[in-house]
Amino acid sequence: MIASLLSGCEVISEQNRYIEVTIPQTYSERVHVLVEFTGFRCVNCPKAAERAHELSQLYGEKLIVVAMHPKSNPFTNGASKYDYTCPEADVYYQYMGGTAQTAFPTGNIDFKKQENSYLSDYQEWPSMVAGEMRDTTDLHIAITDVQADTATREVSFSMSAYAGTAIHCQMAVWIIEDSIQGAQAMPDGTNNMEYYHRHVLRGVVGNEPWGEEIDVDTHQQTIHRTTTLPDTWDIKKCHLVAVCIDEKKQIINAAQAAINNQ
Repeated sequence: MIASLLSGCEVISEQNRYIEVTIPQTYSERVHVLVEFTGFRCVNCPKAAERAHELSQLYGEKLIVVAMHPKSNPFTNGASKYDYTCPEADVYYQYMGGTAQTAFPTGNIDFKKQENSYLSDYQEWPSMVAGEMRDTTDLHIAITDVQADTATREVSFSMSAYAGTAIHCQMAVWIIEDSIQGAQAMPDGTNNMEYYHRHVLRGVVGNEPWGEEIDVDTHQQTIHRTTTLPDTWDIKKCHLVAVCIDEKKQIINAAQAAINNQ
């Protein structure tokens, strides 16, 4: 079923370059975002997913992992049953210089450049995340009052934000679906038809990839939004991720919340 595109998939050395990190004893309320650019035809992408999961376990609520499947890379292309792409993933991917020739897996931290490149090998992620964890912020954001109607599939929620100093930024809200069972090319050359794709970006509330412009200051602002999820998404496995993006298009803080479908 899965066509052979393995020759373009990045081959990673067996040498273990995992860097042990020590979590600082104190944090600001800064939450970071690790983006995996991935595709079900990429044989090394499961290794990157494992690395992302290790980092998620290490940093807990201070790190949000989001898997993006950009349609412009052939490692994401397939039958509709295994199509995990969304237009917004392509917008971010192309902004960071990703093309049809870019080797997968690759990723990014907080939409920032690392050594003049947005995209980095997954074995570099531990040291990169550790470095970003030193950054602080006085911008506080949260997603609250999440409610979902399973009959209409309508989801409503609130976003609140305030900061110690005035900040002009853009706020985007992503819809993430977790544990989507489907096909995945594996490192041993087999095709796993029961693979679970984690934290997949499904879309953006309002369909504006970079979000809406807001001015945040010491007075808390609250924004209410409503969206409707397609029937093909499992509402029980979806959650919301809010990202605050500055004028440099870098993520300066993030928050997430599960969708309450009770």
